[in-house]
Amino acid sequence: MRAVKLTIPAALLAAMILAGCVTPVIPIPPPIFELERQDLTQTVVVKSGQASGQHANALIYFLNLTTGEGVITQADEYGKYRSAALKAIEGQQLELWAARFADDSPSSIICFVLDQKSPTGWNDCH
Repeated sequence: MRAVKLTIPAALLAAMILAGCVTPVIPIPPPIFELERQDLTQTVVVKSGQASGQHANALIYFLNLTTGEGVITQADEYGKYRSAALKAIEGQQLELWAARFADDSPSSIICFVLDQKSPTGWNDCH
């Protein structure tokens, strides 16, 4: 009977220690970005981001869902970045998100479709 009493407190202690190791992490916001077009016949998109301390040294993922191609770049210590060129043409669906090395908290994903008729050059995915 005594062994059972020791087991329950030990189990509670182990549960408390494990709960402390899996505390929730607040995700970073999605990166701020601008589209740049280098060539209008076969549009090449380059993303550049404004400085945001929340994205300091974060990895910025930029993916063309239509072709399966993508680029990854690392923001500088101020959160500013400029990705390598990514080929994309009108109507293709693209995604952008960020993640930090120190935690498992990727930002929410920005999904958009290239649209030259839009003032921004893109529309949100539907």
